Amino acid sequence: MGDKKAADEKSKSVKVSLTLPLLVQWRLTTLANRLGRDRSDFATELLDQGLARYTFDKELRKLAPPELREAESAA
Repeated sequence: MGDKKAADEKSKSVKVSLTLPLLVQWRLTTLANRLGRDRSDFATELLDQGLARYTFDKELRKLAPPELREAESAA
């Protein structure tokens, strides 16, 4: 059942490309490896935490399309 849930979570994601300075890319990769984390999952967590610091993030979450809000609450 764990494999099914993991597959469902992956289907709720979108692939994006970010242009990162080499030092940032190296730090992200090094930290993810040290923590035994998947680099993409670690980057997602860092971005989510960073965005949450903005005061309007709560309002953006309210304005998001219902399917995106449902996907987040299911995670």
